[in-house]
Amino acid sequence: MSRVLSARGADVLVIVPDARDHTAYDTPAKVVRLGPRLSMPANGSRAPLTLSPVAALRAKDAVTFFRPDIVHVHEPFAPLLAWSTLLAHEYPTVGTFHRSGDGPALRYTVRC
Repeated sequence: MSRVLSARGADVLVIVPDARDHTAYDTPAKVVRLGPRLSMPANGSRAPLTLSPVAALRAKDAVTFFRPDIVHVHEPFAPLLAWSTLLAHEYPTVGTFHRSGDGPALRYTVRC
């Protein structure tokens, strides 16, 4: 998504967990790496995330400074980067969910 949006002239910011990861992503987008990455069991696989409150504050600051036209959050219910990103702005937001099953986060917030 970041490559396509960048090719169409959009400025794109990607926020990812893992401040120690220096892998080059195949995107012209600015990539901000925050916090220590943990591999947590989720939905039958392993999800990379950070539980660092400091990283969450930095994510919020990065979004606020970037001033996006729209925000896409991958796994909005994943703590803490997704949560802080959702709280960081008043911009239109879309989310990608890869969750199956049922739980309070889905039951009380998502209506189809």
